[in-house]
Amino acid sequence: MIYNLKISALFFIVLFIGCNAELKSPQDRSGINSSDKTLTVMLYNIHHAEGMDGKLSTDRIATIIKESNADVIALNEVDNQYGKRSNFQYQTKIIAEKIGMNYYFGPAIKKKDPFREYGNAILSRFEFRQQSNHPLPNNEKCEPRACISAVVKVGDQDIRVFVTHLDHKSDSLINKQIGYVQELASSESNLPVLIMGDFNEEIFSQKDPSKEWVSLQTNYTSAFKVAGVGPVGTCLGNENKKIDFIFISSRFSDAVEDCYVFRNEITNQASDHWPLIAHINLDKLKNDFQRTDETMSKEGVSKRIR
Repeated sequence: MIYNLKISALFFIVLFIGCNAELKSPQDRSGINSSDKTLTVMLYNIHHAEGMDGKLSTDRIATIIKESNADVIALNEVDNQYGKRSNFQYQTKIIAEKIGMNYYFGPAIKKKDPFREYGNAILSRFEFRQQSNHPLPNNEKCEPRACISAVVKVGDQDIRVFVTHLDHKSDSLINKQIGYVQELASSESNLPVLIMGDFNEEIFSQKDPSKEWVSLQTNYTSAFKVAGVGPVGTCLGNENKKIDFIFISSRFSDAVEDCYVFRNEITNQASDHWPLIAHINLDKLKNDFQRTDETMSKEGVSKRIR
């Protein structure tokens, strides 16, 4: 009898603790991954949520983002009421609401009659501001492309994020587009900058890279190049082909802890690209930022108001 009473008492104690415990899902972590020192960023070309199996599923995309514990997500090939292929979904809003994140969508293709849009998006568990969408240089023969941008506030640190998707047909046009993206990014005189996107180019396989690509790789560092682990390729159907990149301002490159292609049973089906994930050490980022800020002040470089 006494034994049964002890068991009953223990049961109610456990029940009481369980009922009063605060259960936190990933999106309840105030955006900071692991012990408030690591920022997780993801780049994902979602192919309007149509998978390799021909199925349309924003649920799968949302599940992948949840499993990644990403804090800031860059999406390419996102539909906004574009047509039957995606059931006229506003995909950015649908995915963001499934995982409880802030979002911004910027169209590369925008048509009025009937209304439909297709482009890039940023999702974040942090608040962001100064959102903007910039059409990239183009010609009549090629699909319109764009680059979106936002300042994401991570604790007390601002980070400028750019998300783009470049042309896949014309090398000369790609060079113009990457040059323009760098112009946009260079306007941030001292903030850490992330440039993420589908570049439609195997950058590090180029034998004679253009001046635009050389400039990009001088001022910005590929997260995978400095800290990549595991398989290289981001394209399903050609698992060694890498055209999706996360670049960070070169002066902050030592903040990259690792970078990898996120491959599992779901990502093998959900799109025709695999997601790319990078972890960024916030302490190193802040220290590098402070050193840069101090150097600029000493050299008399005017700081942008932010």
